[in-house]
Amino acid sequence: MRIPLLVLALGLVVLRTAPPLPAQGPLTPPGAPAPTMKTLDQIESRTPISALPYTITTGGSYYLTANLNVTSGNGITINANDVSLDLNGFTISSTEATPVGTGILLSGLLKNINIRNGSIKGVVDVFGTFSGSGFASGIRTTSFGLYSGRVEDISVLGCLVDGINVGGSAVVAQSCTVRSVGGIGISAETVLNCSAVNCTTYGIACRNAMNSSGEAVAGIGLEAQNADNCYGLVGSAGSSGSAGLRAVNATNCYGSANNAGVGVDAQHAQNSHGISQFGTGLNAKTADGCSGISFASGTGLQANVANNSQGESASGIGLIASRTAQNCTGSSSGTGLIATQTAINCTGSSSGAGTGVDAPVATNCHGTSATGRGINAQVAQNCYGTSGGAGTALEAVNASNCYGLSTTGTGLKATMAQNCWGRSVNGGISAIGLDASQATNCYGANSGPAGSIGLKAFIAVGCHGAGNPFMQTSHRYLSSLGLGP
Repeated sequence: MRIPLLVLALGLVVLRTAPPLPAQGPLTPPGAPAPTMKTLDQIESRTPISALPYTITTGGSYYLTANLNVTSGNGITINANDVSLDLNGFTISSTEATPVGTGILLSGLLKNINIRNGSIKGVVDVFGTFSGSGFASGIRTTSFGLYSGRVEDISVLGCLVDGINVGGSAVVAQSCTVRSVGGIGISAETVLNCSAVNCTTYGIACRNAMNSSGEAVAGIGLEAQNADNCYGLVGSAGSSGSAGLRAVNATNCYGSANNAGVGVDAQHAQNSHGISQFGTGLNAKTADGCSGISFASGTGLQANVANNSQGESASGIGLIASRTAQNCTGSSSGTGLIATQTAINCTGSSSGAGTGVDAPVATNCHGTSATGRGINAQVAQNCYGTSGGAGTALEAVNASNCYGLSTTGTGLKATMAQNCWGRSVNGGISAIGLDASQATNCYGANSGPAGSIGLKAFIAVGCHGAGNPFMQTSHRYLSSLGLGP
């Protein structure tokens, strides 16, 4: 497109008559740049600690400047509220021959105390004798605990009594480790992401524990009101009253007792697992999605109410529910599963002469025994029992829609049997396929020699039998039939 000559000429005139731009200032800087960031002391005034013993009498922030040692008594004593103590990655240690001092002593019922980032070390023997020089305790209070505070990223090693014992109603111990102490490893209201190993009485004792582990030589590995994703272990020196993990509520927890104690001992256990060398693997009022193992004659899992749980014992009881067991499994060379009231959708097995499933009321259950009874119940419905030896496969007062199979013993035995099937594979004359006082729509079979009875009943209604003799009854009704051997 062409630009008219008059417009172009006017533009040149405007450019020629425009005022000149103002001149720029000097480029040389007036001086060195001044600091713009505040120092740490300007943000939070901190007091250095460069020698021990040291007593804090006023609130504020304190920090260590180096690794520090005492030859007797306490390392640091805190006598004031609102104190922040940063060990700054350094270690407080003691060489006191007969330990009575504490690494950090909290004197009185204090509040807002924060201790972090460092180590407290003694040289107490780590092989279970708990003797030697050093501190009696790592961190402790002289009262019943702190009113409020936090202990974080602290490591304690080799103390004669306790590791971190701060108790209190609003005190948190987080990301702390304790090893080899003669009493309690860690005690606080809330314990997060901590571990305590080789402690005599308690590994961890608190109200709330999460993602933590405690190991005790003879007492309780971890004890809490609420334990979530936690691990507890008690060693072989513990008694029957000891426990790997003990809690009111245990969720996703694991406990182990290398003695006659309990692996997991809880009022309410969910998705938790417990093992015991000689005692009970897991003990709870309610167990949901849990498992327990006893490696000797103890009980694998014991609960008032057990749901979706599993118990295993070498020679004791696999699983026992004092009320109801539902969707559960129990196994042992003794009794597989016991429910003192009701067993629903359960499986029990005995690899010896014990009973597979034993319950007053059994519904949709399967029980098997190597040589004993598969299922023993007062009322059995839709159940299946087997015995690999001379035991009775299924025995009940009232059996409905049930099946029993025994290798050389009686297949099914009941006072009243309805729609049931019983078989003895190689039973002799003392074995019976199905044995009932009154049998309705039942079938019994016995593959044994002459004299083996397929079905035996005082009253048989609509029944069938196969054996030699096929059926032995006092009264038969509605085409009760039999087949020869």
